[in-house]
Amino acid sequence: MSQVAAARYANQLLSAGVAGTCTSHGAQDNLFKINQVLEGDPNQIFGMDGLLRGTSFEEAYAAVAHYTGHPPDREETPGRGCIDPARTAAGLLEAGERIRVIAEAGGASF
Repeated sequence: MSQVAAARYANQLLSAGVAGTCTSHGAQDNLFKINQVLEGDPNQIFGMDGLLRGTSFEEAYAAVAHYTGHPPDREETPGRGCIDPARTAAGLLEAGERIRVIAEAGGASF
């Protein structure tokens, strides 16, 4: 992954208000979404139920904390969430690369 591309995407995430210190999704919403994903809500899992099967809350929470750079607030305090734009851009590029490899091979990952 190119660091230049990651920096460009990070800046775009900041400009769009998707990342930074004042995002549209606060801690309460993040915890709610984690639970919706784990409960298999079809509006949240985007056809990834096979990948998510057996995932614990702790695993999902750790993934959100890793890719956003900030753990969701377990106390569910109100307020806006914080998302590290560089870490998020790197995660998106990594996921895109994995999808490209699987698609080029003509298969599914699960």
